[in-house]
This record gives sequence, C-alpha cells and structure tokens, in this order.
Amino acid sequence: MTINGINTLGENIADNGGIKASFKAYRKWVNSSRGGKEEPKLPGLPYTPNQLFFLNAAQIWCSSTRDQAKMALILTGTHSISDYRTMKLGVCLM
Repeated sequence: MTINGINTLGENIADNGGIKASFKAYRKWVNSSRGGKEEPKLPGLPYTPNQLFFLNAAQIWCSSTRDQAKMALILTGTHSISDYRTMKLGVCLM
C-alpha cells in the first residue's frame, strides 16, 4: 500500500506541530514545577519520562484496521493511516 503524501501533507504537518507544542509545554512544566530537575524513571520501566511522553502520544493513534479499510483511508483520507502516524513518533524513543 502506498500513501498519497499530497493528500496527507497538511494533517502530517499538523500532527508534527501538535506533538512539538505538547512536548515543549511538558518540558516547560518540568522546568517550572521541578526547578529543571528531571522526573524520576518509573520503577520497573526502562523508559525515561521523555520517552513515556512519546509512547503516550503514539498510543492515541494506535488501532487495528483491516486491509480493506486501510485501502479506503489511503485512497480518500486526509490523515495518514494509524500505522504511519505512530511510526513517526517511534523515532523519539531512540
């Protein structure tokens, strides 16, 4: 399946802008409420608080979609299918 980047460009830009603004607000909160001191890692989890922020953001777009429905979304939708919306956030875990 090939996604039409022309159809999804505006929403992809909006997704990226929204995540960027949200993360900036989160970091501002950390700096103001914790005096710049990082939040502690949660016991038993291998992720930093910053990584958990992006995991949570990606979870919003997680879904299970049948191939027929994906094809319909690709052909007519203005949003990337959820697989790709979550993948672009996955790089933030590195």
